[in-house]
Order: sequence, then structure tokens, then C-alpha cells
Amino acid sequence: MSCNRSGILTASWSSSEKIISFIALFVVNSLAVTGNFLVVIVIAHTRQLRRKESNWFVVNLALADLFVAFTVIPTTLDTLMSGGFRLGFRFKEFIGFSNFLFCICSIMNLQLLSFDRWFAIAKPFKYISFVSPRKAVAASLLVWLYAMFCALPPKFGLSSYFCFIPNLDNCDIEKDWSGSSGSLVFAIAVLGLTYCFALTVMAVCYWKIFGIARSHVRRINVQNFPNCMSSEKFQPLQMKDISYSSTSRIETPRKAFEIFAPFASNSRQTRGHRSHASDIRTAKSFLTVIGAYFFCWTPFCVKLFLDILKQEKINPKVSLIFLWLGYTNSCLNPLIYTWKYKQFRSALISATKKFRGRFSVNRSSRQ
Repeated sequence: MSCNRSGILTASWSSSEKIISFIALFVVNSLAVTGNFLVVIVIAHTRQLRRKESNWFVVNLALADLFVAFTVIPTTLDTLMSGGFRLGFRFKEFIGFSNFLFCICSIMNLQLLSFDRWFAIAKPFKYISFVSPRKAVAASLLVWLYAMFCALPPKFGLSSYFCFIPNLDNCDIEKDWSGSSGSLVFAIAVLGLTYCFALTVMAVCYWKIFGIARSHVRRINVQNFPNCMSSEKFQPLQMKDISYSSTSRIETPRKAFEIFAPFASNSRQTRGHRSHASDIRTAKSFLTVIGAYFFCWTPFCVKLFLDILKQEKINPKVSLIFLWLGYTNSCLNPLIYTWKYKQFRSALISATKKFRGRFSVNRSSRQ
């Protein structure tokens, strides 16, 4: 069986299978709409979060997930229950394009977040001078352009969206990778330039981040346990400073003082350690987001890779279930932010209290 000729796979499913699938996808979609909408609103209305450039990428990711919830999942629900796609061929093709665009945009945003966290932790001074909100917006737009570049070829006849997305339509044998070398090259390129490329970049970034974190912990331990330090390596640094008061004619020299280099500017070092630790905690929060993405999308991508390798679609029903597992990722990120990202959680609680306060005031004024 070189391609799926059964059209709408779920048309032959039992009523119980359809109802269970519908309820699960409906819950996912409701959580995705509510959660990602709150992410956008909370970050947009919280100055502390808005000033962090990395949060622009979080908003970009939330927008991609919102578009999945507004377009892709609702049409999936309709197709599931009606047994066919009822909105015409052009809209069907648009849904295929949307699947490509929004899912590729999500993984590219995660890649951008990983690189941003590595840059902030590995080169903090360059990061401060180089990164700005304008550049963060420009990078977010480039992500959409890259995703569009990867998603457009089927619109111009190279392969077909229906060969990648189960339960949308029949896959034309002439556009399937088993019957066309051009379609085979496109399928390998899409998988390589999105999933595999992003996985490699994120793995390298986080490997470097945790290497920096380990060295940071060792450096703090050295500073906290001076008896373990070599007396030859850390010699006292003598600093004599004579300054005079300008408020009196009597010139009184301040006392010369002596400091040890490892403990100079303790408050500044403490602030630096806190800032560094905060960056690493944020990186760990985003690592959880990345882990959730790969948990949800790896089964579908691996299954797609095996199909391409064998040039044969094996058990399209499994591919469809794996695709729906990928859709569930759209509702997970807001839950992860609330659980792992302290600043976002605090901003969300604050926004909820403000909303309740305004609601109670409006209600009392009406009475």
C-alpha cells in the first residue's frame, strides 16, 4: 500500500471511537484557546514580562498555538463527526497549509528560545548590548517567513498536504513520495529542516547551558569556602584611597582599606549570581516546554520518517493518532508556564485579582 486511498479514515470508525476522540480533542482545543489567550494578554499587560526579549518568542509561540486551536482542530472535529470535509477543496488545502505553517512555526520558536537562553547565559554583556525588543520582533517575523517557506511548496505542485496529514483527503500517487522523487526530496527536506535541525540546535544549546551552570556552581563553592583556596593564587589586594570632604575646610583623610579580591563588591557579586541563577531557572522552564513539544511530536515525526524510509504508509490510523497527540501540545505550554515560570505565575495571579476587583466593582455599581 503506497498511499492512503481510504480518504477520511475516521468514516469507518465506531461511534464510541468517534465520541471519545471528539471529547479529547474538544478539551484540548478549549484549553489551548483559553491558555494561550491568557499568555498573550498577561505578557502584553505586564511591564516586567514585556521588557524581557525572550517573552516575545513566548508570545509568538502562543500565537501559533492559538491559530492551531482556531483553524486546524475545529476542522478536525467537524471531519471526525461528519465523516467528510464539508468546507470545499480550497479551504481543505488551506487547512493542510495551516498544519504545516503553525507546527513548523512552533518548533522554530522553541529553537529561538533555546538560542536566546544560551546567548543570555553564555555572553550576558553582548546579549544586553545586542538584543532589543525590535530585534526580538524581527526574529519572530523571520520565524514565520521560514515556516511559510517550508509550507508553501505543495501549493505549487510539489507533493501534497494530503500525503502528510491523515484524515484530510486522498493522497495522489503522483504526488506521494513513493511515486515521485521530487516529493521524496521535499519530504526529507521538511523533516530535516524543521524537526531534525531544531532538535540538534536545542540539544547543543542546552548542553552548553548546563555546562555553564555546572561551572557557575563550582565558582560559587570556591568563593564560599575560602579555606579551600590556595593562598598563593588569591593574594590580598591592597587599595588605598585618600579622599577629602568638600563640606569643611578641615581636610580629613578617609581610612585606607584592604579587601580580598574574591570577596570584592559582595553586593554586586550577589546580584550577579542571582541574575545568573534566574537566567538558568528560566532556561530550565523553557526546557520543560521543549520536552513537552518533543514528547507530543516525536511519535508522529518518527512514524513519518519510517514511512519515508520504506516509501510506504504503514497503518495510517496510527499516524492520525500521533498527529492528534501533536495537537495536544498546543494546550500544554500555558500550563507549564504557570507551573514552572514564577514571574508568569505571579503576573497571572495579579491579573486575575485585578479582573475580579473590576468585576465586583461593576457588579456593585449596577446594583
